Amino acid sequence: MRSTIFALALVYICVSKTVAQTTADQVISQIERNNLELKALRDQTESQKLGSKTENNLPDPEVSAYYLPYGTHTGGDYTEFQFSQSFEFPTVYLARKKMIGEKQQLLDLEYGQKRQQILAKAEKHFLRHTYLSKTLDHLQDRLRMSEKVYSQTEELYSKGQINLLELNKAKVVRYKESFELESVENEKLEIEKTLKAMNGNQPVEFATSEYGNTLTISSEDSLWAEKERFSPELLALSSQERLYEQALKVQQRKNLPDISLGANIQGVHNERHAGFYGGISLPLWRNKNKVKTAKAKLSATKSLAEAKLNEKRTEFSAVYETFRKTLVKFREYQTVFGELNDENLLLKAYCSGEISYTDYYNELRFYRQAADQLLKVEFELHQLKAELLKHRL
Repeated sequence: MRSTIFALALVYICVSKTVAQTTADQVISQIERNNLELKALRDQTESQKLGSKTENNLPDPEVSAYYLPYGTHTGGDYTEFQFSQSFEFPTVYLARKKMIGEKQQLLDLEYGQKRQQILAKAEKHFLRHTYLSKTLDHLQDRLRMSEKVYSQTEELYSKGQINLLELNKAKVVRYKESFELESVENEKLEIEKTLKAMNGNQPVEFATSEYGNTLTISSEDSLWAEKERFSPELLALSSQERLYEQALKVQQRKNLPDISLGANIQGVHNERHAGFYGGISLPLWRNKNKVKTAKAKLSATKSLAEAKLNEKRTEFSAVYETFRKTLVKFREYQTVFGELNDENLLLKAYCSGEISYTDYYNELRFYRQAADQLLKVEFELHQLKAELLKHRL
């Protein structure tokens, strides 16, 4: 019975802890659901996809009539009715249908790029918010310690053990740390307002001051291969090529004649002739140089796509290498930082009179600068990782 109760309690604690944490994925998921710009972009994309289907519509049928009561003639008045439908050669419609399919895929990828930009911006704000939260925790601890040190300094001053200059230094440090704390709180509040606006004016809950993921990533080659498969920006390059290839096929099919078919009935009173109507166009001028133009566009698109892909690969390699080197330095920095003297030891030394306030503050400042640098490098690493994994958004 006890073991059952203990197990249930353990599960409850674990679940509560999981629920309490707000990760970047959770924030991004909220914003994807509620962001008004994304909703507008989705509607716009669907509208454009529907509009692209109209490119393959047949022209409207034509109905014409003649009634000729005037002039010199015997018998009844002449009348004629004609119904006709014109259309391009059937293979043109087949080629254009495939082209429209490619265009719709490209529209989806363009939406994917815009969506990714919005969510990447949200992730960037989340990472900054987490960094500020961690910084704020440090600053709050420092301010509490400064208050304690200032009280101790006042006591030492009242006993005549230190001069007024030492007391004023402690007071200035306390004010300085209070101002820093307020500045970070203000920036954090601005980010929360920005994320709220991105979340459809609904507040985003932050239940933790941790990044919520590790700094481990796959190898450069495997990550790039993954990016080529899933990145909307890279997929759009090959999609554009396929679109222009299909556009070339459409222009080539347009060298075939247009066709008109219909029915006709004509004649005078008591004499009627009825039958079918048919005709073709002579494609002499309409498509002149258009095939050459389509080929040139396709060639240019392929060259630009190759250049863009190489450019993105180079940029990716540079970011990955920066991440790798920074991570090595960060691990080393963590080890060295753990060997530094603790702030509490410095405070004890100062309170016991072993060191002056100036010495205490100089040592403390060095320690805190190291702590701030560690937080900053950790933040930069998570930013670099987010850039490398942007295609997963």
